Order: sequence, then structure tokens, then C-alpha cells
Amino acid sequence: MVQSQFSYQQHLVAEYAAKKELLELYISMFIRNFAFSMAGLFVPLYLYSDLGLPLRSVVLFYLTWTIGMGIFTPICAKLSHKFGIKHSMLFSMPFTVAYFFLMDFLKTTDMSYMVPAIVYSFGSAWFWIAFNTAFTKCSDCNNRGKQVGIWFFTSYIAGIIGPFVGGLILLFFNFQILFFIVGALLFCSMIPLFFTKDTKSDGDFKISRVFDKKYLQFAPAYFSDGIRYSTIVVLWPIFIFIILGAYIQLGAIGSIATLIAAFWSYAVGKFADHGFKIKVMKIGGITDALVWFFGWIFAKFGMIALGIITSLETITYTLISVPLTVLAYDVAAKNEKGIEVLISREFFLTFGRALMLLIIFGLTFLNADIFTQMIYGFIITGVFSFFYLLV
Repeated sequence: MVQSQFSYQQHLVAEYAAKKELLELYISMFIRNFAFSMAGLFVPLYLYSDLGLPLRSVVLFYLTWTIGMGIFTPICAKLSHKFGIKHSMLFSMPFTVAYFFLMDFLKTTDMSYMVPAIVYSFGSAWFWIAFNTAFTKCSDCNNRGKQVGIWFFTSYIAGIIGPFVGGLILLFFNFQILFFIVGALLFCSMIPLFFTKDTKSDGDFKISRVFDKKYLQFAPAYFSDGIRYSTIVVLWPIFIFIILGAYIQLGAIGSIATLIAAFWSYAVGKFADHGFKIKVMKIGGITDALVWFFGWIFAKFGMIALGIITSLETITYTLISVPLTVLAYDVAAKNEKGIEVLISREFFLTFGRALMLLIIFGLTFLNADIFTQMIYGFIITGVFSFFYLLV
């Protein structure tokens, strides 16, 4: 009886600790996403418009980052085991902050744009393998959909004013001021993590096992996710900028789409806990494909049309991203070698990102204007959205 009561008390303590760690992650990601949303939307435009790089060079910048992510992820998984999960997230910050300052140096030096891309890829790989491990450990299987929904909700809320604030800073100041503010906020985002003790991830994994058949069920979805990422990060901001020609309007569209995504992600997360994760994701795949096929037609009619299409794509993609993230964490939590599941996920995301970037790079050689090249990219992204149906 005494032993049973002691075990129950231990369970309550563990549950409380997990909830406290989740709260830390929510707050940390809130600050981080606010920082990134201030600048992330404008980075491809900084390369394309401010530095005057052709679309081909912008693609090579992101391709370098993508390949670096794939190479550094298993290395950073080992580092997370050595230094601890939270310390790994902290130690990734100097690389991420350095990336923003190196981006600013591109304007005044002859430094290759590949340098900040490589630095950022290491910081990204180290942060995300640590964060995904942390979220897998402190979320629970019965409420993981709701918990992922809350994470997305808080991150989106932070991102609502971020693009607008970033646009205002660029309107009245410059990228140097913007990058400095972002760097300071990124370091602040790490403070909430250390109110509870750190833990270490599993360092006993083999790269050969990350392609094991048992890890491949969701590989087509991860691959398609990578395809979509490259399009939404590289092509879509430049597409909007070409139509509108202003940072502040681009920031406003980003804020509107994010507001809609915030509340929608929480609702989708709660629904995913009722056992409909794969069905919801497949519905998202079909509707997202339709938006990519036809959205660009209406987007040409100005700011309001662009806002509607961007919001629609955000809504349809949320039907994919929330359940797919939950499924990845579910598999990692149930597997003895959960770190291999997370590494496998990153590899297939990398394959998708890299392939789409290579496709975009190839499109730049077509005898067509940049606007037409982008439209081809959107249609190809729509085709790959059907890969979500293969899981």
C-alpha cells in the first residue's frame, strides 16, 4: 500500500515536471518565433532586392543551408547527448545570431553568401534536433495533438506582429538594426528553458538504421513537407514582393495569415487527439494542392487577393503540419531509439527541400520571365502535395 502510494506520488511529480517543461518550451518558442518572424520573411528579399542577387543565387543560398542541415543533424544529435538537450538549444544560439550579423556583412564585404548559409545550417540543425527531442520527452501521447496545437498557437501569435514590426523597422531603418534586434531576442528566448533541470538525449544511434523500413511510413509526407518549405520560403515572398513592391505590405499579409493559422492550429491539434491524424493530413494534402494549382491566378489581383490566398494556404497546410508533427513525436516516443526517428525525419525533409530547390534552380534557365518561372514552381509544389496521401 505504501509502495503503491509512493509510486503514485512519483507519477504526479513526473507529470508536473513534464508540464512545467512544456510551459518553458512554449514561452521559449513564443520569443524565438517573434524574433524570426521579424526577419525570416524578408531574408530572400534581402538577398534578391537589397543585395541584387539573381533568383539562381538565392536558391543556391538556401540549397547550401539545406544540405548543411542534412549533414549536421546526426553530428548535432551526438552533441545533444554530450551537452544536454537544453544546453544544446542554448549553444545553437550564437551560430543563429552570427548568421544574421554575417548576412549584414554581405553588404559591405566580399564574403560569399555561402558562409552565413553554412553557419545557419549548423545552428538550425543543433537547435531543432534538441527541440524535437525535448518536445517528444515532455509531451504525452493522449494529449500530444493538443500540446502541439498549443505550441503552434503560441508561436503563431508571436508571429502575428513580427512581420509587421519587421516591415516597420525596414521602412524607417535598415536590415542592420533589424538583425541586431532579432539577435538579442533569440538569446532572450533561451532564458525560460533553465528553470528546470536539463536531460541528455540518446547518443547511441546508427545512420544506417535511420532508413530502416519501420521509420519510413511517413517518409513521403516528410519529403512533401520539404518541397513545400522551399517554395513558401524562397518563391512566395519574392512573388508577393514583385506584385506589391513594398516590405510593409508583405509584412501585413504575413501577419494576417499568421493570425488565422494561430486559432486554426489549436483546433486542428485538439481534433488530432481523437484519432483522425492521417485522415486530417490527407484532406490537407488535397486542399493544399488545389491552392498551389490555382492560387497564383487570383493572387495577381493585388494585396487583398494575395492576403486571401496566403491565408488559405496557411489553413490547408495547418491540416498537414499539426497531425504530421504529432505523428512524428508519437513514433519517436514509442520507439526505443527515438532519436533515429527524428534524424530520419530531418533527412527526408532535407531531401524534399533540396529537390525543390534544384527544380527552382532549373526553372531559372527557362526562356521565361521570373514571374512565369515561379508559377511553374507553384504548380510543381501542388503535384508533390499529393505525396501526403501515400502514408
